[in-house]
Amino acid sequence: MFWVLYNQSLIRWSEAFISSLGDSMSDLEYAELFYTIAMADDDYNPRQARLAQSIEHNVSLQSCVESKRFFINRVDLFAKARVLLLGQPWRSQQRFLVP
Repeated sequence: MFWVLYNQSLIRWSEAFISSLGDSMSDLEYAELFYTIAMADDDYNPRQARLAQSIEHNVSLQSCVESKRFFINRVDLFAKARVLLLGQPWRSQQRFLVP
């Protein structure tokens, strides 16, 4: 159940971030927005902290791998959103992080 709640908050946070990106932003503005959106979500940060401290160590390996794959998909969405904004190339990291 925790994974479901965590993934829902990850979706909410990442969609809020991506939808808040401007047409033109400096690296600093991008980083500040990333931080501000993350700190504004009262559910995401406590779940992230709890996940790192105890949940990952007490669930099946399969559940952990599935959650990591989901996280990587969300990170890819961030990367795609920043391509034009920051002028940096995008390449999916999925094949490098979780087989």
